[in-house]
Amino acid sequence: MGFPQVGDTPVTHTDDFLVSVSHDLQQPLALIKGQVQLIQRQLARGETVEAARLEQGLGYVNAAVIRMRSMLQEMLDNAMEQAGQPLGLLVSPVDLAALTREAVSEHRLAFDLHQFVVEAEPVEMWAMVDGARVQRVLENLLSNAVKYSPAGGAIRVTLGTTAIGVLLIRNFPVDTRAASAPLALSSQCT
Repeated sequence: MGFPQVGDTPVTHTDDFLVSVSHDLQQPLALIKGQVQLIQRQLARGETVEAARLEQGLGYVNAAVIRMRSMLQEMLDNAMEQAGQPLGLLVSPVDLAALTREAVSEHRLAFDLHQFVVEAEPVEMWAMVDGARVQRVLENLLSNAVKYSPAGGAIRVTLGTTAIGVLLIRNFPVDTRAASAPLALSSQCT
């Protein structure tokens, strides 16, 4: 069985992937462009940009860049996997509570219609993990919570310890398509 065709050109899985990635990168690029244009227009009119407004705009840009970096890393991982190369893990001690708070802070800047609530007990939760990969998982979970929260709403992030570390992200009201489920991050959490 051959690949589907568009005209005389076969559509491959790689093409589908590239279309998907291109689409996913459009949103953060649009956010960056919009924030920069707003500030440029104010400056072009001779207006002073308030420090708080500038800080907020730069925060939005930074959050979008972080999301794009994560998407590009995922593309690289997929390419390595398709090439049959193992994914390298950079395991080191990581404070999962701090990493979670950082990911939530970035999402607060990027999605101001949502109210993010973080409940982290204990204050620190150290584990031997690949921090960059765990951060990508957190970003994906938070993005999905935003996606399935209608026009804003509260997103509660709970991080606690059991025999294994557990992270729970909920959007309220809970959409049945995005039911909350705990994520076991490591059996080495302390």
